[in-house]
Amino acid sequence: MDEETRHSLECIQANQIFPRKQLIREDENLQVPFLELHGESTEYVGRAEDAIIALSNYRLHIKFKESLVNVPLQLIESVECRDIFQLHLTCKDCKVIRCQFSTFEQCQEWLKRLNNAIRPPAKIEDLFSFAYHAWCMEVYASEKEQHGDLCRPDDKTGIHRGQVTSFRTNREAEPVLEHILPDSSLNIPPIYYLSPSEMALTIRSCCFLHM
Repeated sequence: MDEETRHSLECIQANQIFPRKQLIREDENLQVPFLELHGESTEYVGRAEDAIIALSNYRLHIKFKESLVNVPLQLIESVECRDIFQLHLTCKDCKVIRCQFSTFEQCQEWLKRLNNAIRPPAKIEDLFSFAYHAWCMEVYASEKEQHGDLCRPDDKTGIHRGQVTSFRTNREAEPVLEHILPDSSLNIPPIYYLSPSEMALTIRSCCFLHM
């Protein structure tokens, strides 16, 4: 690889591929009323007549005084305005959600926002699952870089006991059998190997008593 090609390569992070959108608050005192998922970005937070309404790239969240609506956007079938001040949402599971607003203009604004949000994506990468996966992988890579040494196996310490799985070809029985090796056993026969769900090393806390 020549010098020019090396400099042309650039590491792109998830927050660059799927950047967070700027939050628009109808009231400066309003906060996002839910914990966002990885890759989720809240776009609008406002007040309905008797509720707080928030819209992200994944969900519609309406917090009433005595109830709560939390519905994924892809579950919403249609949105329409009824009785001038009321939004009427029909979901694909036959549920109906109603949200009342104080003014006609506010109702029309949220109608426009919701219709844009539930519109089929222009390209498949616009689906929330892609942003969610990219942000999860970035968080996982960051945590692995910070804490990877705590769970990294060391060949010099040997294998720390544990659950061992054997795959035997038996005509009359299932091929998967589970066994537990004694603590003093470090020489594992060729037919055995550590189960993928078990760690090679285990960290255990100790307690010292002073007499």
